Amino acid sequence: QTSQSTAIHVIKLDELFLGGRIFLLSVDAEGHDARVLRRALKLLAKARIKFSVFEYHFKWLAAGTSLRETTASLHALGYGCFLMTRPALIPLYSRWWQEAYEFYQWSNLFCGRLGDGGLFDVYLSWGTDELTLGFALTELQRGCGTHKKR
Repeated sequence: QTSQSTAIHVIKLDELFLGGRIFLLSVDAEGHDARVLRRALKLLAKARIKFSVFEYHFKWLAAGTSLRETTASLHALGYGCFLMTRPALIPLYSRWWQEAYEFYQWSNLFCGRLGDGGLFDVYLSWGTDELTLGFALTELQRGCGTHKKR
C-alpha cells in the first residue's frame, strides 16, 4: 500500500477578512479548532469578531492543544469563553477556570467580548438559574467581567 497525501492551502483568517467585522465565527475543524483561532489573532485582538463557537474533544490531546491555554489566550485578548451545557453557559476564563474542565471530551464552547452588552444578552437567553443569574448580573452586566488591559 502507498500512502497518499493531499496538499492543503492554509490562509490566516486575518488575511481573508481584511475589512469589516464578523458577528459569529463558527469553527469545526476536527480537533484543530485552536489552530484556526490562532490564525485569527489579529481579528480577535482588534475586536473584529463579536462571538465565536468552537468544538473541544479528544482530538485536541493528539494535536497537543489544551483548553486552558486556548481560553487563557482568548481571555488575554478580551474574550470570555463558556462551556455550552444544556442548563447554562459555564464560564471557563480567569478565576472561573477549574482543572476538571480539561477533560478532552466532545463539547462546544462559546466566546464573546467581555464588556459587550450582547454577551450579557446571549448568556441570559441561553438560560439561567439563581446561581447563573447572579453571575450574569455581577460579572457580565455590571462590567466586572470586562477585560482590563494591564
